[in-house]
Amino acid sequence: MLGAKPLPVLSMGVACQFRSTEMYDIDSPEFEEFVQDALDLIEFANGPVDSKWGSLRAKMGHPDSFNMDMIAIGNEQWETETVQLFKRNDRFEKAIHEKYPGFKLLGTAGPIVDTDITPQAWDYYRKGFERNKDFCYAVDEHYYKSPQWMYDNVALYDDYPRDVAVFAGEYASHTTDRSNSVEAALSEAALMTGFENNAGVVKLASYAPLFNRIGHSQWKPDMIWFDAKDVYLTPSYYVQKMFACNLGSHSLTLTDEAIELRKKGIYICASQYEDGRIIIKAVNTTKEEFELDLSGMNSDKATIETMVSAGVAEDDLPEPVSVSISSILVSANAKLLPESFSVITGEN
Repeated sequence: MLGAKPLPVLSMGVACQFRSTEMYDIDSPEFEEFVQDALDLIEFANGPVDSKWGSLRAKMGHPDSFNMDMIAIGNEQWETETVQLFKRNDRFEKAIHEKYPGFKLLGTAGPIVDTDITPQAWDYYRKGFERNKDFCYAVDEHYYKSPQWMYDNVALYDDYPRDVAVFAGEYASHTTDRSNSVEAALSEAALMTGFENNAGVVKLASYAPLFNRIGHSQWKPDMIWFDAKDVYLTPSYYVQKMFACNLGSHSLTLTDEAIELRKKGIYICASQYEDGRIIIKAVNTTKEEFELDLSGMNSDKATIETMVSAGVAEDDLPEPVSVSISSILVSANAKLLPESFSVITGEN
């Protein structure tokens, strides 16, 4: 119904390394079951209706293939003498590609992007890619960081090699009090301008965590909150929605302009629809209104959608926001409200 594609994240027979040392030995029959599960899952999703698992899918009411084209192997695992992440991944990769050549596999770079674990993982996946272009399609990186870290790392992927892609698989801004606030959402939007400016390497991105049951929270940067009767959409939700609903067919290079604007607390990215219309996403982190030059929009008019704070959070709820949409003349430029996120789209 959503037009979404499946991306299963599969266990490699290792419990969460933060919390447990439990695992199945790589030479055990139990580990082989995890590998076989991956093969069975692909057949269930894509196999013909006369196959073992494809026939089950058809009996469940979905005879058509789901056209699944990628899976992730492991989540927040890293190489140790006992875990043997690399050997485990090798076993999955070999088994899957023997039966399904060209199937896209995603690897894991551990729990935090800026540790020694990350370059060690990337070195492994890139060496595998040099031997076999199908070895790894993308590597899953995670960031639960402060707003300042996100601002400081908007250009993180400017210099990443373009061989193996990045899956920004989990990210959320953590303020001091772990609140779901406009402050957090603006820093997430700023980081996402870096994703879009580097769409040649950041091929997938997904915010996390998704849901928060009010009164049962582990932390609170979750995108959608709910209780027994209501749903509460957060500032982070609106950032994600405004990015996802305004995607061009290709990104535009704004390197010099983006660097200069960052010095002023403005973070931007731009993309273009196939019909020529340009989309600019702009984050104003300052407490002052900022006038953004729209020359080069290829349109006389544009639509501007803006998210700003609508008051103070109450009763353990996320900070409320106001989202407005209006039409502007490109010749008059765009006024970015203080501490706001805006999407400006050229009109035909």
